[in-house]
Amino acid sequence: MLPHKITKPRKVLLTKMENPAEHKTRNDSKAMKIMERMGFAHGEGLGKNKQGITAPIVPRSRIGRRGLGIETEQQQKEFESILNSELESKPVQETPEWLECSESQRNSIIEHQ
Repeated sequence: MLPHKITKPRKVLLTKMENPAEHKTRNDSKAMKIMERMGFAHGEGLGKNKQGITAPIVPRSRIGRRGLGIETEQQQKEFESILNSELESKPVQETPEWLECSESQRNSIIEHQ
């Protein structure tokens, strides 16, 4: 009889917030304590002269395993427009220009081949 495989319930690593902008930063986090020691105060911007943004960066949810910031519809349209422009037939007119040479030069070139 084969032993039964024991499976642990999987933990959900990412939680979905209704509105990430309303998510308040925890004051008891290690990162907040370090930032406060470096002079950060709530409502002030980051930077030497407090000129940075005051609101936290809003995370965007991702669908699937695609990279951050992917914009599929817009990128697909741009790709198709580039592809279509490359497939267009573009007439090219070439006119060869030959160097002038004397009959003796031409004969010497032919003899050396």
